[in-house]
Amino acid sequence: LAARIAQAEHAAALAIQDRAAAADDESTS
Repeated sequence: LAARIAQAEHAAALAIQDRAAAADDESTS
């Protein structure tokens, strides 16, 4: 169970990073 929670948190962190990167790309272009 702990591994699943950690995996879900990691996936959420990656999604947040992807959104932040996309926002940065839009603001710089």
